[in-house]
Amino acid sequence: MRFHLVCALSLVLSACAHVTPNPNVGERTVDMLLTQGDCSGATERLRRAAELGQPWAQVRLGFFAYTKQCPGVDLDEGNTWLTRVACYEAKTDWEKGRPTAMGTVGFFNTRDDSFHAIDVLQMAAEASSPDVESMLVAKWYWIRVAADLYESGHPRRRMLDQRLREIEKNMTTDALNRAKELNICGPFRLPQT
Repeated sequence: MRFHLVCALSLVLSACAHVTPNPNVGERTVDMLLTQGDCSGATERLRRAAELGQPWAQVRLGFFAYTKQCPGVDLDEGNTWLTRVACYEAKTDWEKGRPTAMGTVGFFNTRDDSFHAIDVLQMAAEASSPDVESMLVAKWYWIRVAADLYESGHPRRRMLDQRLREIEKNMTTDALNRAKELNICGPFRLPQT
């Protein structure tokens, strides 16, 4: 009898897990707060998770800065969070988004979070660079960081390598050398707390 009760309870819990829209409790909480119109609560929850080093929260704060979805996150803070996410190195299968792996809550599929943060930073470089050469240097750097997220042969890696070659056609040798010397991720690649 106990066996059947345990099996029934397991099935109910499994069914509930599949109905839940987002397995990340923190992210799901933020989504619910936003649905309720509680921007300050969502931003506060995001900041706490971001300060714990959780990339999903850092990228959302960065998006808030650019989209103005919720007030209270300026572009400087948003860029800092986006840079942290962009430079985060996903090492485990869990962080790379493989659902059969196990890992720390808040760190599932951080590689995609990094990819999206890089995309925003690349677009920001296009919009805010003082000249074309500076824009190409920043764009090349961020695409190179994005390409390094993926192993050789991965479809995204091939696509990003192709984009790099296309950008290089429009760069001077000096600009390409400056791009290769950039090290924006250096200080952000330290272990996050």
